[in-house]
Amino acid sequence: MCAAGVVNANIYGGNLLILKLLTLFVMGLWIVINHLDLQYKNYPYTKKKFWVYILIFALVLAELVLDIIYLTNIDIMEPVLCCSVIFKHKQTGYSVLNCDVKTLVLLFYTLYVVNILTAIFKSKIGQFILGVLFVYISYYAVVYFFGTYIYELPTHNCPYCMLQKEYWYVGYIVWSTLFLGTFFAVVGLPIYLITKKEFNIFYKYSIVFNTIFVFICSFYVLRYYLSNGVFL
Repeated sequence: MCAAGVVNANIYGGNLLILKLLTLFVMGLWIVINHLDLQYKNYPYTKKKFWVYILIFALVLAELVLDIIYLTNIDIMEPVLCCSVIFKHKQTGYSVLNCDVKTLVLLFYTLYVVNILTAIFKSKIGQFILGVLFVYISYYAVVYFFGTYIYELPTHNCPYCMLQKEYWYVGYIVWSTLFLGTFFAVVGLPIYLITKKEFNIFYKYSIVFNTIFVFICSFYVLRYYLSNGVFL
């Protein structure tokens, strides 16, 4: 069964997926705070990390409720749509971004470069804002441009099929590096607000994972061009 069709089986699927990713992010935040807290004998961040824990509990509870709503509202009499229908290929542009593919790719690389610069200059606010923008643009860039080179098919626009063995499970690396790069770019600001301390290691991890992500995406485009002499 098509993963894209399952997620989009009703209006709750997309929101549920976003909520799960948000919960995963906050869990990662708690792990970082807990690690920092255990480094001191007086455990200075215990109270704050329990507030984060309460937030995690609220998110998990909301996720459970939305899981139930999602599962009970799937129409078992209707077939789910496949990715080729959900992510229709458009040559002129995309309604969400209101730009064509070239502009989308230009935004992708521009945000990556600026993101690296904000990490080098250790700008917490810049990293936070650009991290959010980069993950948003990157998702659509992978779906509508880089993914087509992974599939080697210009009309195949899907964020899920690349997770399959037919594509060597490369999707797990693509989406994991994007998530980790975004996590370390964004997490620096809330950690600073909680601990009042800066940790430069987050900037380094952000650069590393975002670079791996961009390298993998670019590699498939370059490999296709060197093999066929044309772009899709």
